[in-house]
Amino acid sequence: MIEEVQYSMITNPQIAPSEKEATFIQKIGSIDRIIHIDLTTDKLQTWFEGQAISQIKWSPDGQSIAFLMKKKGAPQLFTIDRQQVIKQITNVAQGIERYEWGPGGEWLWLAVKGSYTILKHSVTTPQIDNFMPAKQQKLLAVSHNGQQLIVEDAVEHALYIVDTARETRQCIDRTRQHIRHVAFSFSDQYISYVGQETTCGAATFPAVFVYDQVLNTTQNVTEMLDAPVGDYSVTERPTWQQIAWTETDALYFPLSVMGDVRLYYADLYGSIFPASPEEEHIMDFSMARSGNWGIAVISNPIMPERLAFLDITTGERRYLTPAQPVHASSLPEPFSVTTDMGTMYAWMMKPTIEEGQTYPLTIIISPPQKMHTNTWQPHYQSRVMQNQAVIYINNRGSFGYNQLFAQPAENPLEDIQAAIVFIQLQWPWIDREKITLVDGNGREMKFEA
Repeated sequence: MIEEVQYSMITNPQIAPSEKEATFIQKIGSIDRIIHIDLTTDKLQTWFEGQAISQIKWSPDGQSIAFLMKKKGAPQLFTIDRQQVIKQITNVAQGIERYEWGPGGEWLWLAVKGSYTILKHSVTTPQIDNFMPAKQQKLLAVSHNGQQLIVEDAVEHALYIVDTARETRQCIDRTRQHIRHVAFSFSDQYISYVGQETTCGAATFPAVFVYDQVLNTTQNVTEMLDAPVGDYSVTERPTWQQIAWTETDALYFPLSVMGDVRLYYADLYGSIFPASPEEEHIMDFSMARSGNWGIAVISNPIMPERLAFLDITTGERRYLTPAQPVHASSLPEPFSVTTDMGTMYAWMMKPTIEEGQTYPLTIIISPPQKMHTNTWQPHYQSRVMQNQAVIYINNRGSFGYNQLFAQPAENPLEDIQAAIVFIQLQWPWIDREKITLVDGNGREMKFEA
């Protein structure tokens, strides 16, 4: 049965500085593996196996990688070199929340979990410097030259550049909320981040902002897009909503749009376009410095996730990891329901229909500010194998369509009631007495017709 199939989760792909190799994390059950891949031969090799591994990052010289792994209940920083020699770098009681390499790979910036402590830690010696411990600030990014930090002031909820050499602190954003995924351009002139205005309250779509250190200006490079930046899919896996710079000062980022999570390209002069096709889910990615190619974790309704090499210029791709087993009793059929309240988008998964028989239906509602996507759905497949139909629907309040649609309905059941009228006419074999609703929190309730 499908629930007995154990699918592997692929996360955190990282192209090496040489751009001839890469690493990623493969999660199978409770086991995490760091996998190395030679991009010239596509050969895969397991470098390390452990539990609760995250945040793989190559050293600037490409001779080792750092990663976080839980030890005695707290995430600590480790490195592994080409001889697969493991070295524990930290032993901090609270654990490490995030880190960044310094230039040359001789030291790292560390953010201590559950506190505002920022440490500068040597890789080769026991030296640790406690940087500005009195400030309530959260480390978000480090410049490529290692001199500047981007921090969020926890009191002011403002974004600051801290120059560690000059010992200065400059505010660059006080107005936008939920700032995350901060990154420096390769030249360090530009600082990108994802943030939200307050024009539509909590439902305001996140956008990509870029601050220019030379001109002291900020622009919204995704202003023309009526869709949220990031992966807002309904999923149990971690989502990675990073921004990747190119050496020509262009950016790549994920966009949740019309049931897809697509890779988008934008530059600082107004160009913006999709870099991946429709009807799939880009789960994570890493880009070459040129921006002409990258690697990405991809899924679609008939394919569990796989790592692929993407040629952005030609649209060609090749898969780098083996196909996972597909135990599908039903393929999702997309459909839409248009009512006086707008158009809702959904997918139907049918059981094997026998003439004269009726079948129960489960309708899975999107949580607010999330969306169901064109991705592999093993949990929904298991319901179909129990001889029931499954519909998963993006009702009002879902992200990924337009800003108006993202405003939650006063009574969410109005959307579902309107959809059920359409569904019963479209598929008369549905048992009207056996319709179950699953809300955004996973709670099941019987629908009273």
